[in-house]
Amino acid sequence: LGDLGVGIELYFVLNKVITIVLAIMSFISIPLIVVNTSGNQVPKFDRKTGFEVTTIGNQGNYVSNGTTYVEVIGQTFKQADVTFFTSLIDVGYCCCFITFLLIFRMREKAIVQKNDETHITPADYAVEITRLPAEGVTADSLVKHFQPFGRVVEAFVARKYNGVISKYKQKFHLKKKLEKTRITFDREDKKTLKLRRQMSRLEAEIAAANPERKHMDELPCVRGFIVFDSQGNQQQCLKAYEWSRSWLGRLMMSSELKYRGIHAISVNQAPEPSNILWENLEISDTERFARRCFTNFLSFVLLLFSFVAIYGTYLEQNNLAAS
Repeated sequence: LGDLGVGIELYFVLNKVITIVLAIMSFISIPLIVVNTSGNQVPKFDRKTGFEVTTIGNQGNYVSNGTTYVEVIGQTFKQADVTFFTSLIDVGYCCCFITFLLIFRMREKAIVQKNDETHITPADYAVEITRLPAEGVTADSLVKHFQPFGRVVEAFVARKYNGVISKYKQKFHLKKKLEKTRITFDREDKKTLKLRRQMSRLEAEIAAANPERKHMDELPCVRGFIVFDSQGNQQQCLKAYEWSRSWLGRLMMSSELKYRGIHAISVNQAPEPSNILWENLEISDTERFARRCFTNFLSFVLLLFSFVAIYGTYLEQNNLAAS
């Protein structure tokens, strides 16, 4: 599978590992299913599929002196004790899944490294340069800077296009839809008119993204890519910049390695061309961090809301049972 790309190999490894994890989690859930199916809290007329009796809402058999009791395989337990047992099983789920994430993370790095050592790809000849100055960076200047490590066959500068790349992709898909609609219908129907309005709006957004109509080389630089003519030259470059990934290494960087003798740059092995989302390159680390924080915060709020809803339902159930 590695011949088809590391992504394909990781996909099937993920399917294999997650199947094993789900099997283990299913095995852990067997005692909880037995406890739930032993209850009778879900009325028979509410049982539409039969799976309702396997849920936690079916726990409990009878109430005595305001206390709900659960009968399981001839044994009687207080529901408070069963709830603690249920919580332990939930903790087991979480521990199992977190362990899976950690193991797969380590396995992923090993698979990527092995695939990289086994197969020769374009990424084995290329490096990615970050922390370049925003202004004045050209492909020729990058070639001149990295030429001491070996012959450079190609250089590319990624720039801040203000979302134009994604808009051009949308425009391309809209054109395909318009052509398909034009072939299907001889006249201008509502769908075609709607697509034309979307096309006009996209063209206006593209024009607004570059109001001064600057040349591409005049736009702010985001990062650069260099392709050498041999793997040896690439490795020599990476060896020279091996400390550039840390702030201390960039602080101690010699003027010969700095871009234009001033800017301490960071150099890493380039990803595979097919793994690069060019429209996302202009997103800064700060913006990416802010988006990740917002996503994590939203996930936390949803989990907190779910916890409050479940706990509130549990309290209401106890109040109804007591009354």
